[in-house]
Amino acid sequence: MGLDPAMRREMLGLLPNLRAFATGLTGRPDEGDDLVAKAVLTALEYPARPERGISMRMWLLSAISDLYHADVRRRRSPDTSDDPVWTEVVIPFSKRASSHPPDMRDALAGLTPEQRVSLLLVAGEGLGHEDAARICRTSVDMLRSRVESARSSIATMLGFTARDGFSP
Repeated sequence: MGLDPAMRREMLGLLPNLRAFATGLTGRPDEGDDLVAKAVLTALEYPARPERGISMRMWLLSAISDLYHADVRRRRSPDTSDDPVWTEVVIPFSKRASSHPPDMRDALAGLTPEQRVSLLLVAGEGLGHEDAARICRTSVDMLRSRVESARSSIATMLGFTARDGFSP
């Protein structure tokens, strides 16, 4: 496999952050680990970065995001609507019956996949809007809108108001 030792070390150093990002997307550590593994295998198979100057971190975050969106699209097909993961990941939080107050995991699960990816890249990974927009293959304005909408939705789901001092 074609990565030089320095690139392998760089990739290994990124694994904890990649795992946190992927787990935030899926809501499940095992599914997050699967996304990271697929992204790393892709990087090992295709060691030439797609664009000159793109960082290993950006490349792998983009791969994880793409894999996640492909998985969500696959799960939306009619033959998988009875899949329990569909209920866990895709059905919005507000449509689920719950006997416990929502937590952040529930709130993240209630976001659209696009909002979840955008918010986790900016708030979780600390990327700038320009880099996050590049990963999401959207405009900076659209990404900002998704992040703002995600923050507002989470505040609402968690029961925060402007009086509580919470400003998304």
